Amino acid sequence: LAYGPGEDPAEFRRQFADAIANLDAWFDASRSALGSKAVGRQQPFYLAFHEVDNVPLLSRYGDLCARLMQAGLPDAAIPVNRPANRTGRVKVAIVSGFFYDQSVWTALLRGWCAHLDRSRFELHLLYTGLVVDAETAIARSHATTWHQGLSGIAPWLAAIRGITPDILLYPDIGMDSMSTQLA
Repeated sequence: LAYGPGEDPAEFRRQFADAIANLDAWFDASRSALGSKAVGRQQPFYLAFHEVDNVPLLSRYGDLCARLMQAGLPDAAIPVNRPANRTGRVKVAIVSGFFYDQSVWTALLRGWCAHLDRSRFELHLLYTGLVVDAETAIARSHATTWHQGLSGIAPWLAAIRGITPDILLYPDIGMDSMSTQLA
């Protein structure tokens, strides 16, 4: 989806839309359970740099990812915790591959971690990435719980279920394959 000087971004968008439609058709009932292994392996990251409304195209991509994950892991859905009369703090879980000195951390996560009102919210961080630096230590210091280094989707799902979050955030879908699969 990256394009160079003189190339028409609309053509790349059309090709991506066609590829999504073809892939969606190819993953019929006999193949869809295998699709969960491919979700998130290649991301349409550069699409975000096309200065047009990306929602319709990315929604089609997201719908396909969700369908394939559901077919491959039918019991993986995370239940929503919606108590009728809440007592105590709201549990916020953030799943990200970027709890280190990187733009997702700098632009979004650092502020959320530092400024979330702890009298009202618990902050649970699930770090799917590998890079560890001083910013990782800062993130961890703000967390009620911290999960890192889990291998495969099942342990991550178990960690999320163990938190029973009220709010579950995935700030870097399209940049981190595990976040994409979990979302």
